Amino acid sequence: MADCREQLELYADKIGVTTRRVTMVSSEEELSSNGGIPALRQLDDQVGITRLISRALFDPRDPDRITYEQQTLIRQRVYQIAAGYEDCNDADDLCHDPAFLTALALHDHGRSGSQPTLSRIEERCSAEDIVRLQTAWLHHWIDRVKASGRPRAGRRWCWTLILLMTKCTVNSSCRCGTDTMTSGVICTT
Repeated sequence: MADCREQLELYADKIGVTTRRVTMVSSEEELSSNGGIPALRQLDDQVGITRLISRALFDPRDPDRITYEQQTLIRQRVYQIAAGYEDCNDADDLCHDPAFLTALALHDHGRSGSQPTLSRIEERCSAEDIVRLQTAWLHHWIDRVKASGRPRAGRRWCWTLILLMTKCTVNSSCRCGTDTMTSGVICTT
Protein backbone atom coordinates (compact mmCIF):
# COMPACT_ATOMS: atom_id res chain seq x y z
CA MET A 1 0.00 0.00 0.00
CA ALA A 2 1.30 3.44 -0.89
CA ASP A 3 2.28 5.96 1.78
CA CYS A 4 -0.41 8.65 1.54
CA ARG A 5 1.35 11.20 3.73
CA GLU A 6 2.31 14.32 1.90
CA GLN A 7 5.86 15.58 1.92
CA LEU A 8 6.77 19.20 1.37
CA GLU A 9 10.27 20.40 0.67
CA LEU A 10 11.24 24.02 1.16
CA TYR A 11 14.47 25.61 0.10
CA ALA A 12 15.72 28.55 2.09
CA ASP A 13 17.59 31.40 0.44
CA LYS A 14 21.26 30.87 0.08
CA ILE A 15 22.98 31.35 3.41
CA GLY A 16 26.62 31.92 2.70
CA VAL A 17 27.55 29.46 -0.02
CA THR A 18 25.10 26.66 0.85
CA THR A 19 21.38 26.17 0.31
CA ARG A 20 19.43 24.63 3.17
CA ARG A 21 16.66 22.18 2.48
CA VAL A 22 13.86 21.71 5.00
CA THR A 23 11.57 18.71 4.64
CA MET A 24 8.19 18.67 6.39
CA VAL A 25 6.21 15.46 6.58
CA SER A 26 2.71 15.38 8.01
CA SER A 27 1.88 12.52 10.30
CA GLU A 28 -1.79 12.26 11.15
CA GLU A 29 -1.26 10.46 14.45
CA GLU A 30 0.92 13.31 15.71
CA LEU A 31 -1.38 16.18 14.67
CA SER A 32 -3.88 17.94 16.89
CA SER A 33 -6.25 20.82 16.37
CA ASN A 34 -6.07 21.50 20.13
CA GLY A 35 -2.69 23.22 20.29
CA GLY A 36 -3.78 25.68 22.99
CA ILE A 37 -4.44 23.00 25.60
CA PRO A 38 -0.81 22.77 26.86
CA ALA A 39 -0.87 26.57 27.35
CA LEU A 40 -4.10 26.17 29.33
CA ARG A 41 -2.27 23.67 31.54
CA GLN A 42 0.42 26.26 32.28
CA LEU A 43 -2.24 28.81 33.23
CA ASP A 44 -4.01 26.21 35.35
CA ASP A 45 -0.76 25.40 37.17
CA GLN A 46 -0.37 29.09 38.03
CA VAL A 47 -3.96 29.74 39.11
CA GLY A 48 -4.69 26.29 40.56
CA ILE A 49 -8.30 25.80 39.46
CA THR A 50 -8.22 22.03 38.87
CA ARG A 51 -6.13 21.52 42.01
CA LEU A 52 -8.80 23.41 43.99
CA ILE A 53 -11.61 21.35 42.44
CA SER A 54 -9.78 18.08 43.08
CA ARG A 55 -9.15 18.90 46.73
CA ALA A 56 -12.76 19.97 47.31
CA LEU A 57 -14.35 16.83 45.85
CA PHE A 58 -14.40 13.58 47.80
CA ASP A 59 -12.73 10.67 45.97
CA PRO A 60 -14.33 7.38 47.10
CA ARG A 61 -12.25 5.17 44.77
CA ASP A 62 -10.07 2.35 46.05
CA PRO A 63 -6.45 3.66 45.84
CA ASP A 64 -5.21 0.21 44.75
CA ARG A 65 -7.47 0.26 41.68
CA ILE A 66 -6.87 3.82 40.44
CA THR A 67 -5.47 4.29 36.94
CA TYR A 68 -5.78 8.09 36.79
CA GLU A 69 -5.47 10.52 39.68
CA GLN A 70 -8.64 12.52 40.35
CA GLN A 71 -6.92 15.80 39.47
CA THR A 72 -5.85 14.39 36.09
CA LEU A 73 -9.43 13.40 35.29
CA ILE A 74 -10.75 16.78 36.42
CA ARG A 75 -8.10 18.50 34.29
CA GLN A 76 -9.12 16.40 31.32
CA ARG A 77 -12.80 17.29 31.69
CA VAL A 78 -12.16 21.00 32.32
CA TYR A 79 -9.71 21.26 29.40
CA GLN A 80 -12.12 19.44 27.08
CA ILE A 81 -14.90 21.87 27.98
CA ALA A 82 -12.52 24.82 27.49
CA ALA A 83 -11.60 23.46 24.04
CA GLY A 84 -15.27 23.32 23.03
CA TYR A 85 -15.94 19.64 23.75
CA GLU A 86 -18.85 20.07 26.16
CA ASP A 87 -20.17 16.55 25.63
CA CYS A 88 -18.38 13.97 27.76
CA ASN A 89 -18.75 11.50 24.85
CA ASP A 90 -15.90 13.38 23.11
CA ALA A 91 -13.46 11.90 25.65
CA ASP A 92 -13.23 8.65 23.69
CA ASP A 93 -12.37 10.53 20.46
CA LEU A 94 -9.76 12.66 22.26
CA CYS A 95 -8.13 9.93 24.36
CA HIS A 96 -5.08 9.73 22.04
CA ASP A 97 -4.91 13.44 21.11
CA PRO A 98 -1.25 14.53 21.51
CA ALA A 99 -2.12 18.02 22.82
CA PHE A 100 -4.32 16.59 25.57
CA LEU A 101 -1.78 13.88 26.42
CA THR A 102 0.89 16.59 26.72
CA ALA A 103 -1.29 18.83 28.89
CA LEU A 104 -2.29 15.91 31.10
CA ALA A 105 1.28 14.51 31.26
CA LEU A 106 0.03 11.15 30.01
CA HIS A 107 2.32 10.49 27.03
CA ASP A 108 3.86 7.50 28.78
CA HIS A 109 0.40 6.16 29.57
CA GLY A 110 -0.67 6.48 25.93
CA ARG A 111 -4.27 7.54 26.50
CA SER A 112 -6.41 9.71 28.72
CA GLY A 113 -9.55 8.80 30.66
CA SER A 114 -12.56 7.33 28.89
CA GLN A 115 -16.05 8.76 28.72
CA PRO A 116 -17.43 6.38 31.37
CA THR A 117 -14.61 7.29 33.77
CA LEU A 118 -15.25 11.03 33.36
CA SER A 119 -19.02 10.55 33.64
CA ARG A 120 -18.60 8.71 36.95
CA ILE A 121 -16.70 11.73 38.35
CA GLU A 122 -19.48 14.08 37.23
CA GLU A 123 -22.30 11.88 38.48
CA ARG A 124 -20.91 11.19 41.95
CA CYS A 125 -20.85 14.86 43.04
CA SER A 126 -23.12 15.32 46.02
CA ALA A 127 -24.64 18.47 47.45
CA GLU A 128 -21.93 18.42 50.12
CA ASP A 129 -19.25 18.29 47.38
CA ILE A 130 -20.81 21.33 45.71
CA VAL A 131 -20.88 23.24 49.02
CA ARG A 132 -17.19 22.37 49.66
CA LEU A 133 -16.33 23.41 46.12
CA GLN A 134 -18.14 26.75 46.44
CA THR A 135 -16.51 27.45 49.80
CA ALA A 136 -13.06 26.51 48.47
CA TRP A 137 -13.60 28.74 45.43
CA LEU A 138 -14.64 31.67 47.62
CA HIS A 139 -11.59 31.26 49.88
CA HIS A 140 -9.35 30.95 46.80
CA TRP A 141 -10.79 34.20 45.44
CA ILE A 142 -10.42 36.01 48.79
CA ASP A 143 -6.79 34.84 49.08
CA ARG A 144 -6.03 36.11 45.57
CA VAL A 145 -7.66 39.50 46.30
CA LYS A 146 -5.70 39.80 49.54
CA ALA A 147 -2.44 38.81 47.80
CA SER A 148 -3.02 41.44 45.11
CA GLY A 149 -2.93 44.20 47.75
CA ARG A 150 -6.33 45.62 46.80
CA PRO A 151 -7.87 45.69 50.30
CA ARG A 152 -6.59 48.56 52.44
CA ALA A 153 -4.78 47.66 55.68
CA GLY A 154 -7.10 47.52 58.70
CA ARG A 155 -10.25 47.57 56.60
CA ARG A 156 -12.63 44.71 57.20
CA TRP A 157 -13.82 42.87 54.10
CA CYS A 158 -16.95 40.78 54.33
CA TRP A 159 -18.48 38.68 51.64
CA THR A 160 -21.85 37.10 52.03
CA LEU A 161 -21.87 33.61 50.66
CA ILE A 162 -25.12 32.23 49.41
CA LEU A 163 -24.86 28.57 48.54
CA LEU A 164 -27.61 27.14 46.42
CA MET A 165 -27.77 23.37 46.23
CA THR A 166 -29.80 22.91 43.10
CA LYS A 167 -31.62 19.90 41.86
CA CYS A 168 -33.17 19.22 38.50
CA THR A 169 -36.70 19.31 39.89
CA VAL A 170 -38.44 22.53 40.80
CA ASN A 171 -39.53 22.84 44.42
CA SER A 172 -42.99 24.39 44.49
CA SER A 173 -42.22 26.31 47.69
CA CYS A 174 -39.28 28.16 46.15
CA ARG A 175 -39.54 30.44 43.12
CA CYS A 176 -35.89 29.96 42.14
CA GLY A 177 -36.27 26.19 41.79
CA THR A 178 -33.89 25.16 44.57
CA ASP A 179 -34.51 22.70 47.35
CA THR A 180 -32.22 24.26 49.95
CA MET A 181 -30.66 27.65 50.51
CA THR A 182 -27.86 28.16 53.01
CA SER A 183 -26.18 31.46 53.69
CA GLY A 184 -23.20 32.46 55.72
CA VAL A 185 -20.78 35.33 56.09
CA ILE A 186 -17.03 35.04 55.68
CA CYS A 187 -15.08 38.00 57.02
CA THR A 188 -11.43 38.80 56.53
CA THR A 189 -9.29 41.64 57.73
